[in-house]
Amino acid sequence: MPMRRILFGHDLPARLVRVVLLTALAVTAGYLIAAVPAIELVELKTEDLRYRLRGERPIDDRILVVEIDDATREAFEQFPLERDKYALLSYFTPRFGATGVVYDLFFTEADSTNSGDLGFALVIDDAPDNTTVAIHPVESAYREHARSDQIDVTAEPLPGSIAIEPPGATLRALTSDGFDGPASMFSKALHASATAIESSDGSVRQVPLFVRVGDRFVPTLAVAAWMRLQGLDPSELHIDATTRSLCSADGEEILSLPPDLVAKIPFAGSTESLESHRVGMAEALRVLRRAQSDDATDAELHAARELFAGRVVLVGLTARSSYMVDYGVMPFDSSAPLLFAHVNLLDGLLRGAPLERFPDWISLLGTILFAALGIVLAGRIRPLLLGLVLVVLVGSLLALGQTIFVQTDRMVATIPHLAAVVLAYGGAGVLAFAGEERERVIVRRTFDRYVSPDLLEGIVERAGEIELGGTTRRVTILFLDIRSFSEWSRSIPADELVDELNAFFAEMVDVVFTHGGSVNKFLGDAILAVFGAPVATTDDPDRAVRSAVGMRQRLVAHNVARESLGKAPLRIGIGIATGDVVAGNVGDRRRLEYTVIGDPVNRAARLQSFSTAGQILVDATTAEALRSESHTVKPIGVRALKGLGDVEILEVDPKHA
Repeated sequence: MPMRRILFGHDLPARLVRVVLLTALAVTAGYLIAAVPAIELVELKTEDLRYRLRGERPIDDRILVVEIDDATREAFEQFPLERDKYALLSYFTPRFGATGVVYDLFFTEADSTNSGDLGFALVIDDAPDNTTVAIHPVESAYREHARSDQIDVTAEPLPGSIAIEPPGATLRALTSDGFDGPASMFSKALHASATAIESSDGSVRQVPLFVRVGDRFVPTLAVAAWMRLQGLDPSELHIDATTRSLCSADGEEILSLPPDLVAKIPFAGSTESLESHRVGMAEALRVLRRAQSDDATDAELHAARELFAGRVVLVGLTARSSYMVDYGVMPFDSSAPLLFAHVNLLDGLLRGAPLERFPDWISLLGTILFAALGIVLAGRIRPLLLGLVLVVLVGSLLALGQTIFVQTDRMVATIPHLAAVVLAYGGAGVLAFAGEERERVIVRRTFDRYVSPDLLEGIVERAGEIELGGTTRRVTILFLDIRSFSEWSRSIPADELVDELNAFFAEMVDVVFTHGGSVNKFLGDAILAVFGAPVATTDDPDRAVRSAVGMRQRLVAHNVARESLGKAPLRIGIGIATGDVVAGNVGDRRRLEYTVIGDPVNRAARLQSFSTAGQILVDATTAEALRSESHTVKPIGVRALKGLGDVEILEVDPKHA
């Protein structure tokens, strides 16, 4: 049943106010619901689901992960590995085209041999731009220097421009603060944060792009690796605190940063899908040693170049047998080394993927539009379709969000949108249903006196389609009057007159109802019946004529019963006219009455006055509209009707009635 009139009314400003208010309430409630901790967890799970629905995709070929895996531990029969192996990796990989080596390792303990630390330090000193080492965020000296036991991702606005950490500055500062350990020997390397952020459900979805240390920033491992591949000198970069962007020395924006400097990790796939980008440390060193040997073949040299050329090398611990590996839950993995969070972030940086969600203001605008659409749809469809349309609406919203994610790598919050749309749609549906029920009551009260019970139920079911205000309708009017009523009414007592009138009207009304008409009113000894309002059919003129014939036939049986009681028979005359009338509720709000107004009403009354007892007269419009062959009409002339001019009058032939 169309419900837009029930929900929105006829007044356009009032409609807009209702839509705006309901939309505002639904959107506000949707965002409040989304802020509930339990619902936030659901939102996070939908993010993981969206990654899996999108599917895995290959990562940038410039990324190579060198793993200290179980095979490496078995090959070298030790862990931690001696530093000479890292020195070998950092020294030779650039000679085969690697753009740099980034260690997701914390060198907090001395090597088993002093020569190992010294050799690694000399390699770094010889080419400091080639090596990045991780700093541990929970080292006591680091905490003291940063004045925090947490990583400070600097969400608050910062004045001016903040410099990027130059090589060595952090470890020199930490050493001066009493930092113990061999890491101070690697002070010329670029330092990076190896931290990832766990969400409230324990999964890893975010990484701070920079960690603040004093008045400077330390990049995360992925950013450090990205700088290597882009050929950027960290000492010439700074973060513009106003625009939240990574800029060159001359102020040119190089990378747009999230407001809080925390990036959403644009996951590419599972760790298993990265097989072509992974190699064990033992295997990598074997390839390098063979390629650097005096008797290296062309194939061995080619193998080294193919493995390392044009790639940044990320080195990290992935051995399942080691308790030192940090694992995290990720969209494609129930347990994966945190190194792969940085690998996925690096891939996103290389692809130019956005590092934050869809803009909040666009997301809010989309929520408002979908909520308003839900309200409009709820007011325009039938109740049986409400559930189906809601499913389509929610499905469209989810599909749109997934499409935006697949095409732009930006996540659109799901729960606020869904909650707002469901609340708006459901609220509009409830209001419309309540209004519909109220209108059903009004319609039932309006028409239960005029139409048959069966027709009344049909009208009530179509209440939303029934215009109770004034509307122009094409109808057929039947006017019946009792002949010699005045003489009859004076011959019997008043109470007996009323009883006999009621008995007569009951017979006539039953005939009208049988043929789908409505009794508009009783006028003393007359009946005004309408065919075509409040519900129209395609054969209203035929129904009116059949009803008139039925009245005449019913009167015969009624008179037989009267004569058996010694009462005089009744005689009637009937006039029928067709045309346009104004139909609707008329009166005061304290008492309204559904009625019809127009020339056809007056014409039917005049025709009735011309009819003789038992005669059925119709106007030309009615005669022309008759479709049934069960009755015929014959013209009896043109008469001047008061206030209506000349009217052609026809009679329903009693022989064929």
